[in-house]
Amino acid sequence: MAHEPHEHAEWPGPENDGSLAYRLEDYLMSGGFLMELDSFAKRHASKFEIRGPNSSSEHEHEWFEAFKEYETMLDQRSNAFLASEQVTAEQAVAECFRAKDEGNSKYKYFEYLAAAIDYERFHVLMLDFKTGRRDLTRWWECLQLQE
Repeated sequence: MAHEPHEHAEWPGPENDGSLAYRLEDYLMSGGFLMELDSFAKRHASKFEIRGPNSSSEHEHEWFEAFKEYETMLDQRSNAFLASEQVTAEQAVAECFRAKDEGNSKYKYFEYLAAAIDYERFHVLMLDFKTGRRDLTRWWECLQLQE
């Protein structure tokens, strides 16, 4: 059964325009995915540090291992979607960036898939979780209507 928004509420995600970007965003915006991502961030984000030009790389192996685990987690979650759409993760992410660049600021969750195909994006994502710029501890609020 479809939920209707309250009179003065808006959907937390983008409007359904039928695009690949919308379908990916909708697919990733699930409670199961957000809980899994929150659990992953709690296990790994504290290990990450900002890399400066003269920083040591003693923790980088551990960071890369976390990246590979994240990549596997996202592969398992998104392979069925990508196969049904007959696109690669790179193509789907590029489509979402195009939609966002065209002014739809509600495309946000695809960035989690982007982090699975780009180590630098992953590193920034983990730092965002570590510093609290991203927080999914109350993941259910991401799925609720916003007033």
